[in-house]
Amino acid sequence: MSGELIRRNVSVAVPRGTQRALGTIVNETRLEHAVTRAISAAGQQAMFDIAETKRVQRELEHMNPDAAGDLALIASTVSMAIARSIQRFGSELGG
Repeated sequence: MSGELIRRNVSVAVPRGTQRALGTIVNETRLEHAVTRAISAAGQQAMFDIAETKRVQRELEHMNPDAAGDLALIASTVSMAIARSIQRFGSELGG
């Protein structure tokens, strides 16, 4: 059929240095992917943690409206600490 790809078994001699270089590239690519996934997973978990903190804040404000300002300050402080932690984590892993 026109345009169809046909698999061929072709053996090409590749110099040893090129094989090593390709192996290094593959390993570095895998490492970079793992770093990206780790940073992404940590960031997603941090967002869920912050959302949970805000949910608890709203519940407690509903139970005790007089404490709303203090609860907001605590929730904001926790959120900022989580964000700074994720920023440090990303910087340490990502370079």
